[in-house]
Amino acid sequence: MVHRIEGVHPGLKPEDWLGPYDVFRMATKNGATILNRNDIGSLVVGKAADLIIVDLSGIPYAGALSDPLGALVYCGCSHVVHTSIINGKIVVKDGRLTQVSEEAICQKANEIAKRLLDRVSEGDRV
Repeated sequence: MVHRIEGVHPGLKPEDWLGPYDVFRMATKNGATILNRNDIGSLVVGKAADLIIVDLSGIPYAGALSDPLGALVYCGCSHVVHTSIINGKIVVKDGRLTQVSEEAICQKANEIAKRLLDRVSEGDRV
């Protein structure tokens, strides 16, 4: 979206702006090409089946139904992924991780954060 800020690129007209399809292609097909990977980048039989499904009916995407691809590219609310399939395995379903316990991850992160804060506090008292 930076390219759309007036004055950033003098002379760049709206018809020259990157569109949602251009950005999406950079992230998929062209991303695979730059990595020299022909096994990813598009949904084709025999390639890695990595994809996400996003529910556009919530607040983050309100008003986006007229341009769903534009909404996904420009809104970028990664926390609203409904389903994520990585190499053919569902790893997020209904917005929740399926392969690991989200509660266990949060508990561990909170324990680590507390230990770090305790160390900082102890250091402040010295």
